[in-house]
Amino acid sequence: MKNTFSISEVIQTGLNTTVANFGVLFLAQLTAIIVFLLVALSLATVSFLMIGLRAAGTGYVVIGITALCGLLVYAGIKLGYITLILNAHDKRNPRVSSIFSKIGKGYALIIYWIITLILLSLPVMLYFLAISGYLSVIFHTFYKIVNLVISLVPQEKQSLVTFALEIAGFAIAVIAVGTFVLGSISRLIFTPYILADKNEGLLHAYSTSWHITKGNTIKIVLLLLPLGLLKLLGYAIIFARFLTSPWVKLSLAHVYRQLSTSNSRNN
Repeated sequence: MKNTFSISEVIQTGLNTTVANFGVLFLAQLTAIIVFLLVALSLATVSFLMIGLRAAGTGYVVIGITALCGLLVYAGIKLGYITLILNAHDKRNPRVSSIFSKIGKGYALIIYWIITLILLSLPVMLYFLAISGYLSVIFHTFYKIVNLVISLVPQEKQSLVTFALEIAGFAIAVIAVGTFVLGSISRLIFTPYILADKNEGLLHAYSTSWHITKGNTIKIVLLLLPLGLLKLLGYAIIFARFLTSPWVKLSLAHVYRQLSTSNSRNN
């Protein structure tokens, strides 16, 4: 069996499953929002109490611990929501209570978020490394090649060739870094689904996601374009998020199930 998927079929399936389970998905999102607000309120209350008591050192520690606990609860509920999404996709009696089923694994999702954030910020990091001189060896080598090429062309065309080579070098750098970032994110995108679906650790989830997405990097990137637009629509129109959020996650859940099943049969 070919280990691939149809983008149009994935998006359509995601929509159909969202509509079929909209009631429980809506209640789950509403419950999660209420819990997040309560966590934020608790953090704010603790902060005001510490400020009011003027507990400088101890206060900061208490605020930090409260914030960390809140973040763990937030991540755990996000992971539990993916469990609900998978249950809805598999038609396994999805329940709102599923969003609380992965509270203890929230730390793994936080680490995943941090690594993803590092990957997304890689172009900016490389830019600052470049302007600070840490990549001077690479740029020095590049300009030596540029000067060598320029010396081979007539003098009246040297400025044009210099400009063309600099543009080409910049374009190659952008494409190379962009390809690496998008490729890495697309290969690891199912890590949260594996964490929610299987009783395995983060490293195993990364390894499995990398394995099942082999040969589908470009297709996953293309799928992320319309799904990204749906997410933007959800951010732009508040109530639309109740539809677009599960739609996006159910679409990815469908791809995850297809690729996992195909790999199991091939192995």
